[in-house]
Amino acid sequence: MAPARQRAARGGARRAGNAGLRRPRPAAGRHRPRRGDAGGGEPDLAGPAVRGGHRDPAVEVPERRRGRAAVPAVRGVVPRAAPRTRGRRRHTAARPAHARGLVPGRAPRRGEVVPVGVTTGIAPTPAAAPVGGGRWLSWTRSPAWLRGLAVAALVSNVVIVVSGGAVRLTNSGLGCPTWPKCTAASLTPTKAYSFHGIIEFSNRQITFVVGLFAVLVLVAAWRQRRERTLAVAGFLAIPAQAVLGGVTVLTHLNPYAVACHFLLSMGVIAVYAVLVHRLRGEGSASVPAAARWASRALVALGALVLVLGTVTTGSGPHAGDLDKGTLHRIHLSPRAASQLHADSVTALIGLTLGVILLAYALRQRALARAAVVLFALEWVQGGIGWTQYFLGLPPLLVVVHMLGACLVWLGALRVWLLVEPSVAAPRGGGHRGAVESPSPANVYPG
Repeated sequence: MAPARQRAARGGARRAGNAGLRRPRPAAGRHRPRRGDAGGGEPDLAGPAVRGGHRDPAVEVPERRRGRAAVPAVRGVVPRAAPRTRGRRRHTAARPAHARGLVPGRAPRRGEVVPVGVTTGIAPTPAAAPVGGGRWLSWTRSPAWLRGLAVAALVSNVVIVVSGGAVRLTNSGLGCPTWPKCTAASLTPTKAYSFHGIIEFSNRQITFVVGLFAVLVLVAAWRQRRERTLAVAGFLAIPAQAVLGGVTVLTHLNPYAVACHFLLSMGVIAVYAVLVHRLRGEGSASVPAAARWASRALVALGALVLVLGTVTTGSGPHAGDLDKGTLHRIHLSPRAASQLHADSVTALIGLTLGVILLAYALRQRALARAAVVLFALEWVQGGIGWTQYFLGLPPLLVVVHMLGACLVWLGALRVWLLVEPSVAAPRGGGHRGAVESPSPANVYPG
């Protein structure tokens, strides 16, 4: 009779719809080392997500037949969760409208456990449109605007370098003999300084354009809390440039003051080049320490070429304007200064070629492209320099040579920025145009 009762109990469990349940403790006659695991044909225990959810005896046996007593074999059990399909485990945080158990046209069975997705967090709400004055300042919150303003500031600084060279080469440096006014009695040029005064005064007006872009970059960077240090450095360089320009005029275009004025402009260009690089979200390539030191040497040698270029200019016929029939210049042999400058350019070209070969050996395509562009600019710049030397330094070629100096300087900075981790853009900032991610085989220490 005992086996018959057990079979009847198991049959009753199946009829009650509680197949696949497990008792929370070893059943009578079970082995304790098996820890109560169900065997063949024995009820199983519900999953941990379902246990403890409710203890209503009327619900624990969900499909109890009307008028029948509860089957003893299933007393004290709870309904089991819907069986899961084998395969990858998926999150149920965001389910579609017809989730499993929510089939259109069929209501869930009584006692059926239906998984319902719950989305945690606050639903995003559309941003309110700016009201009043905020509408006019909305551009300060735009990263695209900040990048564009930084590029404009960079370009404007290159333009003012070229325009300053044009002022010196047209002997208009003293077209406005005082500062900040053009003359002692007038802010603008007078008839006595008509041509040269207009050129010098126009160059001074470009300073206001450069300053405007610097202010806009500072405001946008400050409101966005991005690259404030670089923005402040670029902004403070504007009054420094203005004061140094005034010193240059008041010292009657002293060649050392002219050289410092030019080199400070190159420093400002470097600041905005780094700012643009970081705002574009560009990272640094993973290269050996030797490649990074080569790029640093490239920038240092490029800076030396600029310094020697100012010395060469200061010792030549375009050092400045005639002051009472006297030309203030650096007392060095123009030929010796030119030769030293040419030797430094040759060394820069050789180092750039080495960086190109190293970049191709490391399979750094972005670095190789930047180095090749720099290599081409150096050859063009060198050709212009040799041509203007043998043609007696014509003013137009000298102006083009100054523009080439700015481009070579930017090219050297570009090569350095691509491999220098200390100036790389912060992670998670939108890597538009970023250097390609290095493979594990191309990650180098140091």
